[in-house]
Amino acid sequence: MYLINNQRIIIRNLIKWIIGVCLLLSAFFLSCRYKEGPSISFRSALNRIEGQYHVRKLIIDGLDYTQEYSDSCHCNFVFRSDDYYNYGELELKNCRSISNRNNFSGKFQFENNSKAILLDFTHHTKGDSIFGYGPFNAGYMSDWVIRKLTNTKMIFETIYQDKKYRVEFEEFEY
Repeated sequence: MYLINNQRIIIRNLIKWIIGVCLLLSAFFLSCRYKEGPSISFRSALNRIEGQYHVRKLIIDGLDYTQEYSDSCHCNFVFRSDDYYNYGELELKNCRSISNRNNFSGKFQFENNSKAILLDFTHHTKGDSIFGYGPFNAGYMSDWVIRKLTNTKMIFETIYQDKKYRVEFEEFEY
């Protein structure tokens, strides 16, 4: 009788432990989700964002500006991170800007449990900008909601001067 009661207690404790682990894992995975994917990733947001990207699509207030963006400036984005911190370096390459600079550099930082990102180009000449694309102005920090963050694709959204910007990035190799 004593042995049967001990087995019941052990089984009951084991079931409680399994339920607890399942609840913790589900809370962890739910917190890593982005609205448009992925549902589950075992790589950190910093590891996924690192790389070289081009703008696959630019939507401003529901209208497609991808071709205009490509014709006017066509910047490529390079994200480099430090695995220890929640931020990294951001470089825009091959841009056409008001001051005829080809490259901009700045910083990025994840916010809100890596569901948002701050893009910071504050250390350049104020007023310089990539032709026609406001949230990427030098001297301006912009907060973006991350809608998707995979190893090869990202989608960010923000509001700038009462317009909704949606940028879809795709990774490429130089």
